Amino acid sequence: LVLLSLIYLSAAWDNSFYYKHWCGAGLQYLDDNKCAKKFPSSYHRQWKCPIIATNNTTSGYAPDTGKFQDFFVNTTALGSLVANNTNACIILVKRTQEGPLYKFLCAPGDDRNVHETWSSSKVYAVSNAASRLRTECPNHATGLPSYTTGVHGETPLGDLISIICSYDTTQGYTSNGLSSYFHDIGWRKRIHELIQKWFPQYPELSLGGNYGVVTPPDLGFLIGNTCKVEKDPHDQIFPNSLSPLVAAELLRRIAMFTSIPDAIKWPDMTLLDSQEILYGSENSLLFPVGATWGGMSTDTAIFLQSVVDIEKIEEESQGHWRIFSKLGSGWSSSRQVGEIVSNAYACFPVLDNSGNPIPDAGYEFLISVRGSVPHDTSLENVEKAVRQSFVNIIQALESGAL
Repeated sequence: LVLLSLIYLSAAWDNSFYYKHWCGAGLQYLDDNKCAKKFPSSYHRQWKCPIIATNNTTSGYAPDTGKFQDFFVNTTALGSLVANNTNACIILVKRTQEGPLYKFLCAPGDDRNVHETWSSSKVYAVSNAASRLRTECPNHATGLPSYTTGVHGETPLGDLISIICSYDTTQGYTSNGLSSYFHDIGWRKRIHELIQKWFPQYPELSLGGNYGVVTPPDLGFLIGNTCKVEKDPHDQIFPNSLSPLVAAELLRRIAMFTSIPDAIKWPDMTLLDSQEILYGSENSLLFPVGATWGGMSTDTAIFLQSVVDIEKIEEESQGHWRIFSKLGSGWSSSRQVGEIVSNAYACFPVLDNSGNPIPDAGYEFLISVRGSVPHDTSLENVEKAVRQSFVNIIQALESGAL
């Protein structure tokens, strides 16, 4: 038993696969070209953000009633903090003994104005696939912890999620093609209608678009050898257009799965599904021991990490911190703009010598920052603008201004 535990811990703390295959090229903060990304020293999939707040620090925060329209959104709070050519919203979280409370802050118009999501919305396509798998096959052990079959034989869906988030190229798949596969499982019209149902006050919202590459032909639709799902039969696709507010909110419904009301969860989705999205497969078959951190934990965008003292956070949290994020980026030839989107969840706790949370210490939040710079084909200028917005917003948070 001791030996098994040591092997488990060694696997959890060995991140060599990321540094060998998933970073080192592209831009500094979008692609982690210097391989600067850090991982928490404590790994367990049942992790829950260990922060506790008292009533002294919850002014302006509100509980989740299960109806998003009940939240008040401050649409001016970030106005002086966003850099030119960027948009942003942040959801601040306070965990009390009665449950989590929230504060929603945006720059003017960023609660409502929609923008191209690029690849940042791929994890929402995955969530929709998890939802439909659970709905179609409620009596089968399916969902995202299950597997499909392809050129590698039995292939965990969680491994495919890790490829989507890390842009892995070692297995013969692409992030874009696999995102189409999850759309084919979840159905594009289904996710579009769900977004419309959840946020009727924002009719411009839309999801259900492809990502430029078709579904890999080797991947099947018999999931877990028990659940046969019909491939999306509809030809219609929808624009991937979200506001920063809704992008952050949809991420909240994945990263904080156990803390949100059932009424706003992806239909029939389970905690195990959310863990596959955040961490990748628990029983990986495509990746070696060194790839224990998978899913959204392996996103190469380090905008958020780069603007905090991650070494201090590691020490103060005793390794119990988390960043789950998903990037999106591209050059739009039709609009002649270079764009970057970065959506991130963060928990930065402060623990005492006994490993218990120090009341009112640390931060938990979700943030979405989007940049769009004309004629920026290299994305270098939009990367600078997006990072500057991260710098300004996180500094304001740490100073107590938010």
